[in-house]
Amino acid sequence: DAPDSARLAHWAHGAGLDPKNDFLGPILMHFDIPNALHAQLAEQAITKKNASSFFARNNQARDKLNQHCKEHNLRVNIYKFDGRFAPPPNRPSAAELSHLGVEAWLDEALTVADDARNQVLGSLSQLMRIESFLLCNNKAVANIEELQQLLARKGCTTVKILTPALTFSTSQSRYGNKALISTSSVPRRAEGTFSNSVDPALQQQREAALTHAKEQLSAHQETSAELRRAVETKKSAHAAATERLKAVQSHITRLKHLQNRKDQLQLKISAAEKEVGAFDSDAKKEEHRARLREAHNRLCEFQKQLSAIIKKQAAAVAEVCGHALEAEAVETILIEAKHELQDVEAVIRQLQTSEKDAQGNLQVVKQRCLKLKAEAEAKAPQLSSERRAGDEKAAKEWSSMPSSLDEIDDEIEMLEAETSADRAGADANSLKHFKEKMKQLEEVRERVAESTSSLEAESSAVRSLENNWKPRLLEMVETVNANFSKYFQRFKCVGEVALSDGKRRNADGNVLSDEDDYSQYKIHIMVKWRANEQLHVLGEAGRDSGGERSVATMIYLIALQIINPAPFRVVDEINQAMDSTNERNVFACIMEACKDGGKQYFLLTPKLLPDLDYGTDTTIQLVCNGPYMLQRKDMDLAAFC
Repeated sequence: DAPDSARLAHWAHGAGLDPKNDFLGPILMHFDIPNALHAQLAEQAITKKNASSFFARNNQARDKLNQHCKEHNLRVNIYKFDGRFAPPPNRPSAAELSHLGVEAWLDEALTVADDARNQVLGSLSQLMRIESFLLCNNKAVANIEELQQLLARKGCTTVKILTPALTFSTSQSRYGNKALISTSSVPRRAEGTFSNSVDPALQQQREAALTHAKEQLSAHQETSAELRRAVETKKSAHAAATERLKAVQSHITRLKHLQNRKDQLQLKISAAEKEVGAFDSDAKKEEHRARLREAHNRLCEFQKQLSAIIKKQAAAVAEVCGHALEAEAVETILIEAKHELQDVEAVIRQLQTSEKDAQGNLQVVKQRCLKLKAEAEAKAPQLSSERRAGDEKAAKEWSSMPSSLDEIDDEIEMLEAETSADRAGADANSLKHFKEKMKQLEEVRERVAESTSSLEAESSAVRSLENNWKPRLLEMVETVNANFSKYFQRFKCVGEVALSDGKRRNADGNVLSDEDDYSQYKIHIMVKWRANEQLHVLGEAGRDSGGERSVATMIYLIALQIINPAPFRVVDEINQAMDSTNERNVFACIMEACKDGGKQYFLLTPKLLPDLDYGTDTTIQLVCNGPYMLQRKDMDLAAFC
């Protein structure tokens, strides 16, 4: 009726589990109920499920039994009991209650082997309180109230009374005066589950026969083992003799082969002796000396050429540096000449302004003189022509003055000529100084032109070198960018790797100068973690978290390996700032990068996520160190896994 229990028992014996030390079951196989009435009543208390269950004697056996039931879908319960079974101390004996129709307590009605009694009764007590079932005949039905009262006085208020006709359950109310509550039910139809009992005498006889058979089997097994050992010894001796025979045959074959080759070797020896006799060692030495001298001469010539190339390179570098210094000096002189020219132009402008002021003053003076003459004639009528004739002094003063307007104009022109002469002298000096400065400026311009030509030649050489290395650099950056973007797609994010040149730019990114400063070249790692943000440089303005920086750095290192074929890489605790999703994706990227072989990663970390896909090429090294760590010799890998 319990095929799953039978299958489990068959497997347990075949799997090496010991019934005495590891398990007990099915439980039905470890007790008998000799009395037919008791066996019939026991069916009302012990269900088939409990009777077909197993009891483990240790945790390891329990785990193995449960695992087998789970794998093969066996509906068998596995229990473990570690205590001691003892009936209630206040329970009256069956003999005291026999006059009321009591046959026995259920735990007393079971016949159990001494070595399994505590385990069987304790387990049944734990499952269904076997000590609380009282087996009675039909006489107890008539005396049920007296029996229940007697049990209540003894403190047994939860006893189930089993009779062939009815089953009585007793409990005590939790309210009021704690009255006894009695219920009755019709028992289930008996199926004869425990009616098959074993005759102890016949069982003892069969066990003795089994023991004798086991002894004979053991003796036969020992004899068979001795015979097998003897056969193995003979086989080993035969194999050794066969190997020796093969070795001897091999030596004989080789000896025959050597004998056949003897004549050929003898002819070769004779030819070699003739060559040795004809060998001229001095001629060979001289030939080798000539070859060495020729190689030495070629080496010296190569060194001379190399020295000349190095000198030319050094001279070219010095010339470039000189041209650069000369260009700086010429630029300085040009700036000074421009400043002096500006000063000369300022002086000329000042003199021109003075000339205009003088001409304006001359006209003013001329008008004033005419006005003063008129006023003088009005105020000094004695100096008029009519009165000068009689006054010698006045005539003398008058004669010293200009006699007409033309004379006054002539005198004014003379004064203007003197003023112009003074001004012309000043202008001549300024013009001479200006011409000298212009001559210096032309010389400076010529030197600047020469330096510019040299600088353009050097710039052309630099551009030629740039055309050699820059396309390869851009190609490498593009390769890294493609790998970086591909790996970043695993995270549902956008990532790029770009080369930033050395050209000066404003805040908007517009180029201010075409001059390229190679010392300012840099690689920019661009990331975009979310759909609502822009692509930006990693770490810019502190906008990326520690985990995001760790992810981008690790993906960049993985993307670099296609252009940097290092034999191995060491990564220390890169996963500590990551969440579980990013850590799992980064580990998948490492596995993807290493799948083609030729690359190794050493990932140092105090922890890893569970259920990672390590693949077949991954090795895990556990470092066990410290005073409280389990020693390596004490570790059980099977138990750990």
